[in-house]
Amino acid sequence: MSMQAELEALLLEMGTLLEARGLGPADLYLLGGCSLILYEGRVGATKDLDVVEERLRGSDAEAAAVLIEACGKASGRAPYLDPVPGGLPPLPLGWSGRAVRRPSPSDAIRLWTLDLADLIITKLRRWHPRDRADVRHVCDRHPDVRDRLASVSVNDFFEVDWWEEMEPRRDRVLAYLDGRVDEL
Repeated sequence: MSMQAELEALLLEMGTLLEARGLGPADLYLLGGCSLILYEGRVGATKDLDVVEERLRGSDAEAAAVLIEACGKASGRAPYLDPVPGGLPPLPLGWSGRAVRRPSPSDAIRLWTLDLADLIITKLRRWHPRDRADVRHVCDRHPDVRDRLASVSVNDFFEVDWWEEMEPRRDRVLAYLDGRVDEL
């Protein structure tokens, strides 16, 4: 089974679980590689379905608890649901207003993906080879992300300490988009 199919199966399982209990809808704001695999044609593997924890718990706390217990890391399921605190990775101010609503396999789940520039920003702090590959994938498919990415500044974050290490990486991505460098 492909990674995309495995992630889709997890989403269907979560929706079925919530529907059976009369819970939801739960808001899943997807982070990271899982959103690229599901919606941007990225080929690869991921161990989890990263979602913004605060948005999941805020939409329906009981549904969130059920999903985390049944499909979280401790469940032993692979891939598993992984609620990630909204500040890690750093999300720019206003990110949820730019998120894109996606079709869901269930009325009990509302799926969202980050705006592509916001997704790139979330990759800049850690900046591991996998993060750079994800950023390159977005840049190669969506060069129009450049202007929005260029507009991001220290003023877009509550945690400004991170920006000092993120800004040069953002500038490297802009250079890649402009064709001034070949690698990230």
